[in-house]
Amino acid sequence: MGEIESLLQQHTAVAEAAVAAHRNADSTTSLAAYLVAESGCVIEMDALRGFLAGRVPTYMMPSSFMVLDAMPLTPNGKLEP
Repeated sequence: MGEIESLLQQHTAVAEAAVAAHRNADSTTSLAAYLVAESGCVIEMDALRGFLAGRVPTYMMPSSFMVLDAMPLTPNGKLEP
């Protein structure tokens, strides 16, 4: 997941990225990407998927993307689980 986060952060519209695995109702696992946009930028999901498509295998492509105002952090400054 760290590799996917690193690639997402290379996109010019992405300031921060986190990727998490989620278990679905049918017991499969999928990846979700959480993103914070660079100031003044809008993250275009189709462009972001295209950006990742040539860089990661299909199984590493997040199935969902969520843009946040800021990453949720614990009082210690770590990413909130």
